[in-house]
Amino acid sequence: MEISKTCYDQAKGLEDYCGFLPIKRGTKKPLVKWKDQPHLPLDQALGFKSAAALAVRSPNLLTLDLDSEEAFYF
Repeated sequence: MEISKTCYDQAKGLEDYCGFLPIKRGTKKPLVKWKDQPHLPLDQALGFKSAAALAVRSPNLLTLDLDSEEAFYF
């Protein structure tokens, strides 16, 4: 998976307190087992060529996946 230098630098700054999960194209499914597993560092997560996205994983950071305004109507 390729990302811009700006995105890489910003994500690299998160590594001290979180990790990353590579996400399968067309899904929201991680490409690796994650439950009860340590999270991956950025460079290792980027090594998955079939990844379409990266999820940020951390007990110290709230993240939201907002695809559209309809996400608020659940």
